[in-house]
Amino acid sequence: MSWVFVSNHKNLQLWLRTPREHLDPQGRWRVSDPGVLVEFTGGYYETDDPKIAEALQKHPLCNVTFKPFDGKPIKEADLKKSALDTAVPHPPVGDLLPKEKKKFRCKICGYEAKSPYHLRLHKEEAHPETIG
Repeated sequence: MSWVFVSNHKNLQLWLRTPREHLDPQGRWRVSDPGVLVEFTGGYYETDDPKIAEALQKHPLCNVTFKPFDGKPIKEADLKKSALDTAVPHPPVGDLLPKEKKKFRCKICGYEAKSPYHLRLHKEEAHPETIG
């Protein structure tokens, strides 16, 4: 018997059992369990293995991200593209908001300076009595 599962995600990948590795006595990594990876292609996954089908039906994402196929084919418009196709492009340089410049203002006379250094020079020249 064959089981078919359907997802709106074009290239959905699920690990039913994650791979396990261990260090052998020589200090090299060895794979002790390759794991079970389920890969949907074009929104569909088909299996003949009843253990995989049962694990997929018990998976927490079943009926959320994917579901058993009920005979209605997926429309191309309903498929979500792969993450590689839907990467967000950087905004064009002209669309960036201008950075607001910090204002350095003299509290005594309201003079605007370009930097704290220029504000200090203004205070030394215009208001020497306040520096102390």
